[in-house]
Amino acid sequence: MIGMSLVTVTAYPLRDAAQTAQRALDTAGIDAEVDQPDERRVRVRVENLDALRAGDVLTRECATLPEIDEPDEEAFANACPACDSLDVASTNRAKTFLLFSILILGVGVAADITQGAFFGVIAAAVYQLVRGRWRCTACGETWD
Repeated sequence: MIGMSLVTVTAYPLRDAAQTAQRALDTAGIDAEVDQPDERRVRVRVENLDALRAGDVLTRECATLPEIDEPDEEAFANACPACDSLDVASTNRAKTFLLFSILILGVGVAADITQGAFFGVIAAAVYQLVRGRWRCTACGETWD
């Protein structure tokens, strides 16, 4: 049904209002998802490509529903995909890689196994590439 690039087009204080908006979008041929990230708001989310059209449908069909004023989607852009927490931190890949490289090369030169140290640096580089760039401090999830 719905892919991964969802944006919030509106939010309501009650689930019934959000489900009414979802039905209006479904009738217009737009897949919509209703979710409730906290107890004060119920969001209606659609694919990024359908957002403008969804806004027009909601303005036309659901103008009387009481919406919640909520920040633009960018405020939620770095929300954790696992738990929707906004308590996320950026991981610093460059500093971590530099520290690993210096440590591995230093040990390799001291032990006279520079070829092994070189492969250790390559392994550290691969690890840094696959490791997540953002980390949720609430649940520990990492993602790019």
